[in-house]
Amino acid sequence: MLDKIRNNRSLGVILLIAVAGTVFSFMLYCNYHTSMLVDDYGYCFDFSTGWDSPNPDGLIPPPASERITDVFSIFGSMASHRVCHSGRVLSHFLVQLFLMPPKDIFNIMNSIVFIVQAVFIYLCSTVLTGRKSFTGAAISILFTFMSLFMFQPVFGEINLWLDGSLNYLWTSTYVVIYIYFYLKLFKNGKFTGHVTGDLLFVLFGFPVGLSHEVAGASMLVLSFLVIAYLHLAKKIHSVWSCLSFGSTLAGFLYLLLAPKELNTQMVKGSFSDLIGKLTGNLLDLVQFAALLMPLFLLSAILLVIAWRIGSDKGVISFSVIMFLVTAASFFSLIFASYIAPRCLFITSVLLILCCTVLMSELLRKKVKHRYLICAFYVFMLIVTPYFAVKGIRDVSRTYEFTRHNEEYIIECRQNGIMDVKIPELARYDLSECCAVKYIKYIDGYNNKTWPNIYMAKYYGVDSVSFSGEIIDVNA
Repeated sequence: MLDKIRNNRSLGVILLIAVAGTVFSFMLYCNYHTSMLVDDYGYCFDFSTGWDSPNPDGLIPPPASERITDVFSIFGSMASHRVCHSGRVLSHFLVQLFLMPPKDIFNIMNSIVFIVQAVFIYLCSTVLTGRKSFTGAAISILFTFMSLFMFQPVFGEINLWLDGSLNYLWTSTYVVIYIYFYLKLFKNGKFTGHVTGDLLFVLFGFPVGLSHEVAGASMLVLSFLVIAYLHLAKKIHSVWSCLSFGSTLAGFLYLLLAPKELNTQMVKGSFSDLIGKLTGNLLDLVQFAALLMPLFLLSAILLVIAWRIGSDKGVISFSVIMFLVTAASFFSLIFASYIAPRCLFITSVLLILCCTVLMSELLRKKVKHRYLICAFYVFMLIVTPYFAVKGIRDVSRTYEFTRHNEEYIIECRQNGIMDVKIPELARYDLSECCAVKYIKYIDGYNNKTWPNIYMAKYYGVDSVSFSGEIIDVNA
């Protein structure tokens, strides 16, 4: 029965179009109903400006003074960004690039990238199982969406917020594409089989290493483990794999050696400061581990089942490698200067990819366990719509709240009121689909901090501060 459904081409095409269209529409709606937030305002400005401007509040770094006006000004802004903010210049270059045109362009592109990530997760499973079908693609895309929506921490911050999406969703998409080609190396001993394709993939390693600290570290571990496995298994593999490792390492080092990265407490502090920071990060990770427990348990159970029923050795071996890479992505956060739930974006995507590969392998075998997987799919299909509807409702209501504040600030400026007070948002009952649920919308105690200063500069007023009123959009 399951094989007949999988092999029905016409049904598969219809399912794929329906699933991809539904997921894309959901993401597009939510993107359109996620306003500019916090860092988005700051990245509208050229960080190479403002250093010589009056800075009575002694802010470090001093606030930028001029708006980004063209693509060329972003290069100078990112050069200063390495000095005053972080070495993550690729992601923030894209942030400043997408903040110049109307947000519609980002909304559409971001929704497409979400689909691309899901498609490449599916393609990763096909490399190992050797089976492709439209039905399989539809099921995989749907599973990826449901898993991300239900189990990825702070879904809205990672996938909808402009600055967050370009730092996290887009980076995880680069990572999944990178893994896809390493799976081909693992399976076939080569990335593409063509010199041009291999060269392009080697060059692709640099932006992957540069995109994010966790992404770079994780993909270096993946590259090393795959190359080591092929060497120990005495399998022939292309010299391009070593070049790819070197390219990724170069990008990662360029990120880590940014002046700002070298000027953190983790690097310049005393030994006791270092131990205190590492201990604090480890305690935070212990708490965050609970957020990933459903995905970890699912992937671990699937791996045990696949091993017990004698699944393909390549699937088991690569799944073990992926578990090690996942552990690296998680524990590398011990060395981070700042940890938040959104930092788990790579770990959650890697676990979902591992689950997809193992599920695809188990569904391929005619064993009773595949009916348990089908039951799990049905359970997810029943539960997810409820939370998706709540997410859409909350995203819509918070969008109206932020839009009202924006219109009020503009109205005050037009009426000559240059010190504006706006209400805050009650967040306890909001879905994590809302990007604003956990990030600081405005600073309620000091209007001379990053969120308030750049919101005021963006709208052309002297200051934006908290009015003392907290509004519950779900009341």
